[in-house]
Amino acid sequence: MAKGTAKIDLKQPDQFQSLSLRIYNFILEHRRQAYIASGAVALVIVITLGLYFYHLRYESKAAEQYAEAYASYGSVDSADEEGRDALMMAAAKYERLVEEYSGSKPARLALYNLGNIYYSLGEYEQAVEAYTTYLQKGSKRDMLKPLAAYGLGYSYETLGEFDKALEAFLQAADNASGPHFRIINYANLGRIYEKMNDVEQAVQYFEKVHEADTDPLLAALAARRIAHLK
Repeated sequence: MAKGTAKIDLKQPDQFQSLSLRIYNFILEHRRQAYIASGAVALVIVITLGLYFYHLRYESKAAEQYAEAYASYGSVDSADEEGRDALMMAAAKYERLVEEYSGSKPARLALYNLGNIYYSLGEYEQAVEAYTTYLQKGSKRDMLKPLAAYGLGYSYETLGEFDKALEAFLQAADNASGPHFRIINYANLGRIYEKMNDVEQAVQYFEKVHEADTDPLLAALAARRIAHLK
């Protein structure tokens, strides 16, 4: 019986060899499409890797420029002439960073620092521009967003644009990460409304500061402003 079985097996084609032959014939018939498909996949891989390494280099170069600019003013006193020169030099470097690497994370952070620098230099219109651009590019979870709005409010206040200062301080209060910073901005809102001779709104915000009692000094100042306005 073993001999008979061997004869039958020899007459039947091997299933694996048959399948392999069909696959080979299919590849021969469709080799052009296979070459195109494999080439397309390879191209996608090359482009993806190229973009990845380009992005790494892009961000790295931007970070280098940011660090260089920060080193120019990190520990200066803006009150003296030497300090102002250092701030102006840092501002020029940040401006170049924003221009050359506008899509990078360091460039966006540079905008926030530019707002602070220009405010320190008394260049309030440029501070407004820097803070505004920073806020436009920011995300809702950005931790510096309320601080940028805070700086924007002071810049507008100094320029006498009280309506815009109100908007900025309200944005800072709404996005505040903690109650203390929110109360500080309520005090700012009360001050602006007082400057605008809107006594009712001024008292309303000063009362929020006084009732919160998160900062005894601010609460005392708010109480005095309420007494004066009433």
